[in-house]
Amino acid sequence: MTLNNKVYDVLKWVGLIFCPALAVLLATVLPVWGVDAGLIKALVITINAIGVFIGALIGVSQATLARADALEEYYETETEDEAPVEPSDLESEV
Repeated sequence: MTLNNKVYDVLKWVGLIFCPALAVLLATVLPVWGVDAGLIKALVITINAIGVFIGALIGVSQATLARADALEEYYETETEDEAPVEPSDLESEV
């Protein structure tokens, strides 16, 4: 699975910046407002799990792209190494 650059950038921002920041915000502010501790814990765990899930999607996409790039580079190198031999290259050094 590969993601286009825009989707990748948005998911990276949501997974690495937004979700952790939101979890900390809720864990800090909601007790002040008297929200039940069990509900706060459930929200924070859920938000962090979503962030980890997004991180996994990003990792799979990045690994897939890296593998595709490596294969492309390998085949380009393989093709260059198997270039046809010119008759002048076969002259003997007698």
